[in-house]
Amino acid sequence: MTVTIKDGFRSSLILGLVAGLAGCSLVVDFDRDAVRDAGATDAGAGDGGDDAGSDAGTDAGTDAGPACSNGMEDTGEACDDGNMTAGDGCSDSCAIEAGFECTGFGADTCTAICGDGMMVGAEACDDGFTSACGDCNADCTAAGTAVMCGDGAICADTEVCDDMNTADDDGCSMDCATIETGWVCSMEPSVCAETCGNGVIDMGEGCDDGNNMDGDGCTAACVAEPGFTCLGAPSTCVTMCGDGIMAGAEVCDDGNTAADDGCAMGCDAVETGWDCTGDTPTVCTAICGDGMMLGAEVCDDGNTTDETACPYGMATCTGCASDCLMAPALTGNVCGDGVIDMMNETCDDMDATADDGCSDTCQTEAGWDCGMAMPSVCTENCGDSMVVGAEVCDDGDTDTETECDYGTASCTLCNATCGAELMLSGPICGDGTVNGPETCDDQNSDGCGTCNGTCTAAITYAAATGSITAADGTATGDGATITLNDGVNPAVTFEFDSNATCTETATNRCVAFTADVSVPPASSADAIAAVLSTEIGDSSIAITSSVAGAVLTLTNATFSGNGNGVAGNIPIASSGLTAAWTTMISGMSGGQARNCGVGLGCNEANVCSGSCIGMFCD
Repeated sequence: MTVTIKDGFRSSLILGLVAGLAGCSLVVDFDRDAVRDAGATDAGAGDGGDDAGSDAGTDAGTDAGPACSNGMEDTGEACDDGNMTAGDGCSDSCAIEAGFECTGFGADTCTAICGDGMMVGAEACDDGFTSACGDCNADCTAAGTAVMCGDGAICADTEVCDDMNTADDDGCSMDCATIETGWVCSMEPSVCAETCGNGVIDMGEGCDDGNNMDGDGCTAACVAEPGFTCLGAPSTCVTMCGDGIMAGAEVCDDGNTAADDGCAMGCDAVETGWDCTGDTPTVCTAICGDGMMLGAEVCDDGNTTDETACPYGMATCTGCASDCLMAPALTGNVCGDGVIDMMNETCDDMDATADDGCSDTCQTEAGWDCGMAMPSVCTENCGDSMVVGAEVCDDGDTDTETECDYGTASCTLCNATCGAELMLSGPICGDGTVNGPETCDDQNSDGCGTCNGTCTAAITYAAATGSITAADGTATGDGATITLNDGVNPAVTFEFDSNATCTETATNRCVAFTADVSVPPASSADAIAAVLSTEIGDSSIAITSSVAGAVLTLTNATFSGNGNGVAGNIPIASSGLTAAWTTMISGMSGGQARNCGVGLGCNEANVCSGSCIGMFCD
């Protein structure tokens, strides 16, 4: 229902009627044309009212509208106490002032709010409380009892405790209005003591295990910790394996008590091969790469590598992905597949047969070259001294030789392709031709002739020589002898004869002399030396003699001048001579045989001091 208010009287009437209606809503609509303003009336057309349709006002037909202080709560006003006085609860702009509350609808009654801490209006005081405690009484009309939090006196209206301070966490709260959880306070002033830790479950406690320690199931505030169940007083707190909360001595709790899922059935160990993290609940995953296939793993080969091929030697296999969740089918290299596995093979000729260049383990065999082609093609290495494959021979080179090496009379060598053997001869010492390291070659290697046995040096030779210094007749005894041997002819003895008793033969020559020194010259040393030299020259012995005074110089003149024969230098022998003779005899010595010299056949047994039959001698 909508009511239009025309003037004050009818407004009062209508409002009274409206107030008596039950279940109706009232919307007040002011007719601003009919509102009197200072006794004037509108100059507009009549509105059917008592003013006979016209206002005789003096405001030129305009209306100032409802004014604050008219005692009516017009639109936009929070109050209207019928005056324009500030500080009485409703301001001169019809707003409710701080610290007041206004009631009624029109001509509002505004009163100060006691207990809001603001002293306004008729209040004698306001300490922020609506009790008699403190500085102000309960209705803010007079002083209170002056009891305040922290003074030790308990105001029943506002305080449940007062421990003579305004601090928290000591049992009595800072405003004395609350006994803090876990405490009990008694007496006045209040004495507060903690109840948690006394082994008795007091009000507000979920447990009390007799201590104020965290981590044992019952906290220092006597609240059961997550993952624990606490029973009894004092409380005994135990963990519940399988509740998904890792607590106490538990090292994991995956929400169950099953084994083989990472967390042991007693929650006291992480099972081998698993990694568990978190505590509400613990999440366990199998460790990939440890060689143990667990949980969701479909394989575990001991590593976290994505294999792309089987290990060498396996043609097919099942691999394992780096996360152990896939097991792909793979292939791999094997010996004999024609593909060279660089890590394990040096060749692969598509078979696993040995002795064809590539062995049964796919290694290049000695004497072969298999290259890097795939599959391998192996060929023999001619010239490496190894006969393999189709080779007939291999002499260590790829030359076609025409003769043996020096010092080898005959040999079997190989051609350049190792496909055929060659029967050859070669230069040696004694073949009569100077070759290789030779400096001479006299057609033998026995050390005979003009060259030594290794053909590296010429042989030098010399005749054996000797000397005899004769003594005079008085020092030469009749029958004394001197014997010479040239090593080829029979030895000849020269017998000194002073009385013509010597018998001369081919091997016994007589050297006449006179023992009487008074019969010169036959008794002088020079004369005796001359006779001895003549007899040597006339004998069959091949020793020449030259004489100078009493000294005879002897030279072996045997065949070839090769010294004194196979026995070596044969010294001069004597018998019966006095010391004057024997000390004057030396040789024969110094002879060096050439053995068989070049030019003559060695057809006389004692020509050479060695054996060179069939060779050449001079």
